[in-house]
Amino acid sequence: LVALRIKATDQLSGVIDQFSCTVRAIVPQWSGALWSEGTSRSPAWAFAEVLRGSSNARPLADSRINLDKLLAWDASCAGGGWTFDAVLEQASSVWEVLGEIAATANAAVTTGNGIYSVIVDEARTTPVQLLTPRNSWGFELTRTFARRPHALRVRFPNVLTKHQYDELYCYEDGYDASNATIFEALELPYTTDAAQAWKRARRAIFAARLRPEIVSLTVDAEHLVAERGDLVYIVHDVPL
Repeated sequence: LVALRIKATDQLSGVIDQFSCTVRAIVPQWSGALWSEGTSRSPAWAFAEVLRGSSNARPLADSRINLDKLLAWDASCAGGGWTFDAVLEQASSVWEVLGEIAATANAAVTTGNGIYSVIVDEARTTPVQLLTPRNSWGFELTRTFARRPHALRVRFPNVLTKHQYDELYCYEDGYDASNATIFEALELPYTTDAAQAWKRARRAIFAARLRPEIVSLTVDAEHLVAERGDLVYIVHDVPL
């Protein structure tokens, strides 16, 4: 609820056609034991609010949300400086909005046994399964030889310009404004900080460079131990 009190002058009188303000969302936040309300820019609590809040036509019970995972994700977001800043004015599917929230902090939505959670794209050191020709078949490896851009042109609503869209350039190693000729656009509508936008663009450049291969294979259901996002080892003769 917003109230305005404005003194009429020779330049201002009658109806106010338009005004702008900067706000923060008041959302419930899980401490590990109970919920408390407060302002937050954390993607984790925006994620929870979409699932269980009044904006959802069919809000979920807490038992349908992996709150422990969201709490750990919130700590990861705080450490990395990841935020979710959006004004959602149009109706959209819950899954679509959850995906947009997760993407701002290097994560993806997942469901298992009716429980909503996130998979954070981060380093893992402990493999959960070893896949070999003895417990799998149909091994395929595809390598992408795409022509990578020299730089990404990033558009984002900059908080320093009252959330007007701004642009920055994130260059691949070895390129700068003097020699870059191949550009691609990257839209970040829910990232408002320039440093954060640059980090997301830099991560996209590294992902394109360091993840050129897709490996796929088939496993019997009784041999499938790994879940999406887990680290697995593959020992196979085909890559040799």
